[in-house]
Amino acid sequence: ISIKLTGFHNIPTRLVNVGEGKAVAVVSFSSAGEPLGEDELGEEKWRTITLKAPGEVDIRTMSQKGDELIISVRAGTMLIKLGQYESFDPWCQ
Repeated sequence: ISIKLTGFHNIPTRLVNVGEGKAVAVVSFSSAGEPLGEDELGEEKWRTITLKAPGEVDIRTMSQKGDELIISVRAGTMLIKLGQYESFDPWCQ
């Protein structure tokens, strides 16, 4: 998934493992069409999201680093929602 960002500072994100096995995604950003490097984003291992169980959810707020957010699913299947949390989850309120 690749989303152009304008005017965001914090990006609420929810990732859900909708497959039967483990799901893995890596978060990165680009600016003016050029990918940002590890010196700006940190090591890939710190930007990797691993959901091990079916139905497992990861909720986080990402800080905008460039003008485009890129989430690459490397294994499994994920549902990715930007800007919307589960309203019934008290942790998100």
